[in-house]
Amino acid sequence: MKQTAVEWLMKKMDVLDQHSNKSISVCATKELWMDLYNQALAMEKEQIVNALNDGWNMAKHSNFVNSDAEQYYNETFKPNKP
Repeated sequence: MKQTAVEWLMKKMDVLDQHSNKSISVCATKELWMDLYNQALAMEKEQIVNALNDGWNMAKHSNFVNSDAEQYYNETFKPNKP
């Protein structure tokens, strides 16, 4: 199972929160959050590009319809409800 960029970021935030250290400076914390944010954005971009490529490939080789898109998402990412 793959995970979305949002799920990845939420897990990182949870781990960071559990291990937070009050001795970490505000600047270091901001830099860490920005790094996680940028990593999540890069993951999201990659997921969008891959989804578009997968969609084009499926469309070329089948009668891909909108209902298949939802099924593809559920099978690929199997979203977890909070």
